[in-house]
Amino acid sequence: MIDRTKLMTMKFLSIAQLCLFHTNPKSQPKATLQLVQYSLQHGVSDLTSVGFVFYGSYLACLGEIPAGYRYVKIAIKLAENRNARDCMGDVLAVGGQVMGYVEPLPSINDVMIRGHEYSLKTGNISS
Repeated sequence: MIDRTKLMTMKFLSIAQLCLFHTNPKSQPKATLQLVQYSLQHGVSDLTSVGFVFYGSYLACLGEIPAGYRYVKIAIKLAENRNARDCMGDVLAVGGQVMGYVEPLPSINDVMIRGHEYSLKTGNISS
């Protein structure tokens, strides 16, 4: 995705879902689904991984832990392949929480530390 308007829409949805997660958790899945749907319609961007990781987290909350775990792994791989440094902290922080249900906890420690380091490097204080 290279259209600046579409990228700004993705950025808005990404920030909106994070704000809704803290202020109105029941509305947060709507923003997450919009972000994923927008990515599927208009193409992949760095923020697609944020949508996928939150969608995976939502699936895990609904009890679909294996499906949620798959989306988290896709989100992390997508962020790594695109070298999405700006959103890698969020992806690893949220993804690490879901991965804790499937993988051994010592391996999750590395993921959470990497997420924290990325967030510090990019000035992201939300994750």
